[in-house]
Amino acid sequence: MSGERTRRSALLGLGASLLAAPALAKSKRGEEIPSLREVGRAKGLDIGTAFSGNPDQRYRALVARQVGLITPEWCLKPGFLKPDRDGPYRFGEADDTYAFAKAAKLKVHGHALFWHGDPLKWVMGGEDTRRAYRELMKAVMSRYPQTVSWDVANEVLADPGPRLREQPGIPDPAAFVASLFVEAAKLAPGRVLVLNDYNLDCGRDWCADKRGRMLSFVDDLLKRGVPLKAVGLQSHLSSRYGLALDETRAFARAIGERGLEVHLSELDVNDIVLPDDVAARDAGVAAIYRKYLAAMLQEPAVKRVVFWGLADSDHWLVRVQADDARPAGRGRPGLFDRDFAPKPAYFAVLDSLRAAPRR
Repeated sequence: MSGERTRRSALLGLGASLLAAPALAKSKRGEEIPSLREVGRAKGLDIGTAFSGNPDQRYRALVARQVGLITPEWCLKPGFLKPDRDGPYRFGEADDTYAFAKAAKLKVHGHALFWHGDPLKWVMGGEDTRRAYRELMKAVMSRYPQTVSWDVANEVLADPGPRLREQPGIPDPAAFVASLFVEAAKLAPGRVLVLNDYNLDCGRDWCADKRGRMLSFVDDLLKRGVPLKAVGLQSHLSSRYGLALDETRAFARAIGERGLEVHLSELDVNDIVLPDDVAARDAGVAAIYRKYLAAMLQEPAVKRVVFWGLADSDHWLVRVQADDARPAGRGRPGLFDRDFAPKPAYFAVLDSLRAAPRR
């Protein structure tokens, strides 16, 4: 325990010290660049980033300056928090993340209370599964009541296939997801509860199909009286599969017409088919960010933009070998490079935020 306290104290000190750190991100001319958080705030937009728990002080200083909200990448997911039925919760990493957020005066979005990719593997199905998730939600949401919003259900639509993914031991997945939202509203009244999913933005048939199925599922949840408040469009944009700007805008507009917010919740650009030349590739990544945000920020329902990593030094498309992506370590998806210098993508995002209408 003493070692854990020492580690946590060090991280708390790091979080506090970064507030006094100089802004590291500068243009090639050495000029300080604007905070995306402040530009977004002027337009009524929350700007955020995924946060892996990276202890690097320079990276934390960049996050603290550029955004107003963080989404923990892994440390709140069910299988990570409770790997064993009889074992304790693993709250250490999440505690550290919330301590950093408090020191840096950042809001936290909780991700995710239910996800097929990291489930409670020890549940037996039926009532045992429902009980286990209720207990997990109570433990997590009561420990972190300052969390402003939650991904209650993440990636529950099948892709491709029937409307919803089959959940082992759950005969009615739609009713199960609805029950998660009802329970979350009891545990965190007034918080924004989100249904989050991917492949809602690309220019291929499977994305068009999924947009239709998502809208149908949203209508089903609302008819059930589910306290859904927002839909997250993950927005993992691919240079291979293109954008469906008009169709995705229409989808966002339809969500807004139902009284819900839209969050661009995990925004990044996969540079898989862009040129190997770094300057040309960076320009291509920037162009995709610019096109997507220029279109989507015209929709007043879009209230939040969260990047799934700010810098190439700590980005999932660089850390791991993702499907249909460049080899690990070779991608350039971030707004900032490995030395925390702004790339053309940063300026494309900055321009798009400045041009967006206020909501």
